[in-house]
Amino acid sequence: MGRVLRYPAAAPALALAAFCAAVWAQAIGFDFVWDDAYYIEHNEALRVPGRVADILASALAQKSMPPYPYRPLRTLHFAMLTWITRTPNPLLFHVANLIWHYAAALLLYALAFRLLAFPAPPRCHRGLAFLVAALFAVHPVASEVAPWAKSLDDIMATAFAMAAFLAAWNAWTGPADRRGFGLVLSVACFAAALYAKESVAGLFLLFLFPLALPSRPPWRQFAAWLTMHGAVLTIFLLTRTIVLRAVAQVPAPLSGTYGQTLLDMIPVAWRYLAVMLGIPPFLPDYSFMKGGYRVFSLSVIAGAFLIGLSVATLAWRLARRRQDACVWFGCAWLLLALLPVSNLAPMMQYFAVRFAYLPLVGFLLMAVGFLRGAAAGRTGWVVGVGFALVLLLGAEAFVEAGKWRDGPTLARFAFTHSPPSERIVGNYLVTLYNAGDFEEFERLHALYDASLARTDANVAWAQARNLRRKGQFKDALEKMESLRRAELRRYPNYLADLGVFYAEAGDYEEARACFERVISRWPSHVNAWHNLGMTLADLQKPREAVVALEQAVSLDPKNVRAWQGLLRCAAATRDGNLAGRALARLAELEPNNPRYRGVLQRR
Repeated sequence: MGRVLRYPAAAPALALAAFCAAVWAQAIGFDFVWDDAYYIEHNEALRVPGRVADILASALAQKSMPPYPYRPLRTLHFAMLTWITRTPNPLLFHVANLIWHYAAALLLYALAFRLLAFPAPPRCHRGLAFLVAALFAVHPVASEVAPWAKSLDDIMATAFAMAAFLAAWNAWTGPADRRGFGLVLSVACFAAALYAKESVAGLFLLFLFPLALPSRPPWRQFAAWLTMHGAVLTIFLLTRTIVLRAVAQVPAPLSGTYGQTLLDMIPVAWRYLAVMLGIPPFLPDYSFMKGGYRVFSLSVIAGAFLIGLSVATLAWRLARRRQDACVWFGCAWLLLALLPVSNLAPMMQYFAVRFAYLPLVGFLLMAVGFLRGAAAGRTGWVVGVGFALVLLLGAEAFVEAGKWRDGPTLARFAFTHSPPSERIVGNYLVTLYNAGDFEEFERLHALYDASLARTDANVAWAQARNLRRKGQFKDALEKMESLRRAELRRYPNYLADLGVFYAEAGDYEEARACFERVISRWPSHVNAWHNLGMTLADLQKPREAVVALEQAVSLDPKNVRAWQGLLRCAAATRDGNLAGRALARLAELEPNNPRYRGVLQRR
């Protein structure tokens, strides 16, 4: 048996690496997008190594704006990547995602290899295990996970969960004298998965799988092991509740009432099936989905049928558990992994493609388990069709990943491919404004203002900037002030922008207050330091201005505007040393500007 279960050599690992690189290596050059700003770019807790304790025990350390998740292991990983370069570098974050996704594919290969070889391996079980891992490695479901830095939590949780069950499976089906280490390792990996993302909590029930094995485990040892897993889950849930001061992500269910929300989740089962089958579209935003289904509507009946069929399949295969472990294990994984995203605990949305990443493991295991019997005597046919499917899904995933290149590309794709919703339209309008397409911005804003865009704070913010661009400064400031009660008041760029509006209106004290508020919460916000320095200079406080501007250039040594501000302050304070340093730096940063080099030479 030891020879049969020995893992293959490096060939499958190298092949999986090639598949992952072919599809996802493009993401290395991608920017931060969307929620990366909240989780990474503006999260000050990531910048200070001494705040590790905060990462473990503080909700504020997880994200720069509410609602806060509790994923401290993922946040700690973000912090470690940030410490390398002092400020978040998207290249490092994307490389980390790719490495973790590759590790998850390797772990799935190992898990499928074990499951397919139990109780007796078919002739082509190595090829089937590789097929499962290859499909997972290139599946378009990963197009929202592998290229999006923020989604590292999904990959880490999935990888650690597979490691936990692989260690447990090896322990309970291997020699009894080597069982202890494997059981302890499974508990440690399950804990790591939970602290990466809570979506693996539902898989706790799958640790009952030893009871479905032909030879029952020693009762005391099994009970102690299961109790350890239960203790880990309990401690995590208690810690999460204490830190977040809440159980659910949102205070109110999506559909208004808890019962209606659960009813509205039933039709979503078909959407999960579609994306796991690789059927497009794979949209970046599903905020257009609405509830309100009736109990006997066709969508609810169809969804209930699919869920019932899945449960029946699990029961049927458990009854025949001695013949095929891969089907019942995969089916149980699929159903239990979907529980945390079923709105049993109220969530912010009905569906997202990344929610299918963890369940995809069970879906593929179940599918290859059914294929296991059909593959007997047809190895060449199965390998050929499987390889063609890998190429097909890989090509689809390569295209899908491209939309995550940057924020404007993503917003444009969502607007052109999704039904309209307030968030989708709002993101696109902001993208148009930032791109300088003011005519189209005004046209679409007028088109959607009566319905969708009217209440979107980001759109109103862009509208205020548009008013300022057209010289309507009073109206622009009124629009910005009206947003102070909106969600944006907790966003650093909004507060910094509001300070600029006040400064342009001549209200330097209000401007100073805005910039200082930004800095108190986000001390690495370069523009806030620069604008604070210029505001202090306008308030005739050049020495205080120098302190702020020095902080700006220490954070960004290539900030030309901050060096220009220091030169201005040097003239006001008659500080020759500061003037010389500023002139030398400006001459270096703008070598084609004769003004600085000429003045420097005359000195």
